[in-house]
Amino acid sequence: MKYLQDTSQTQKVTLDKKDTKILSLLAENARTSYTQIAKKVGLSRDAIRYRIKNLAVKGILQGSRVVIDTTKFGYDTYHLFLQLKLPSKEKEADTIQKLQGHNFVKTVIAFSGKFDVELSIIAKNVYEFNTRLDIILNDCYPLVQNYEVLIIIAPHLNLVFPQSFVSSKSEIQKKRNVGVAPHDKKDMAILNILANDAIKPYYSIANSVGLSADAVTHRVRKMKDNGIITNFVPIINYTGLSYSIYALLLRFTDLHKEKKDTLQELLQVDKNTLWAVHCIGKYNTIIYLCVKNTEEVHDTLNNIRRHFPEAVSDYEILIAKEEHKYTYFPETINSF
Repeated sequence: MKYLQDTSQTQKVTLDKKDTKILSLLAENARTSYTQIAKKVGLSRDAIRYRIKNLAVKGILQGSRVVIDTTKFGYDTYHLFLQLKLPSKEKEADTIQKLQGHNFVKTVIAFSGKFDVELSIIAKNVYEFNTRLDIILNDCYPLVQNYEVLIIIAPHLNLVFPQSFVSSKSEIQKKRNVGVAPHDKKDMAILNILANDAIKPYYSIANSVGLSADAVTHRVRKMKDNGIITNFVPIINYTGLSYSIYALLLRFTDLHKEKKDTLQELLQVDKNTLWAVHCIGKYNTIIYLCVKNTEEVHDTLNNIRRHFPEAVSDYEILIAKEEHKYTYFPETINSF
């Protein structure tokens, strides 16, 4: 799942090939140095620094975050889609504020379509999730008309940019290793800093957590090796690049392993797909698309339906309107 960033100070920007290459390299790893980017783009280090700063000034680059795998801390992820009765703006704002205040909520995004709000919630088991669901529904009372719960099982694809943005083929998703990874309070302190500033220098982190810079580097490398840290990503304002975010909720019948593999391969080469997961619930696939227009949404949807003519039994298209909260490192984990 990706971002709908603050657009209040954003200009509409048309990127040249150099800026596009710079962003694509940062998307692979936001901690890539100016020197490394300069070698690959064919510009000087100072020119790279200037271009990145300029993208930030124009509101396209809005910081960076560390991506963590919450399963390594023993948490599963549940996506809750809420269909609301039409509330007043004041009541809606009050409800959204309550929802984003919970430390177990990773994401709160408003949509247009059948569902009005999507929440990403983490819990250690279904019983804990049920308790947290009750809290959410109580927050929304009496606005909830209907809701759907989808349990995330496995990723199909997780990109910062869709294939249409860059010409190079994306790396095939690596499957997650199951199991809780070892970690301690120093690791958590490091993650807490990287959560909202993934490019912060390690020597600066060292001063904050009471370790040497070498020790921080070693711990970060170890967390990458054991799968806690999966990436460092830039926060991109897609709106400023004239992209829109759509969500597809699809119900496949008889989605056995061979079909799952075929679907994953299809999504990995689809030019519009940004993020996709397999899940349990009424819909067993969630796909996020990053597109220039609605025609591209239907291009992806129709391509899927052509490949699975008898399997797609139901689907919903949602238009993302506003992101109220997004974090890869929820406070309920951070409170370790």
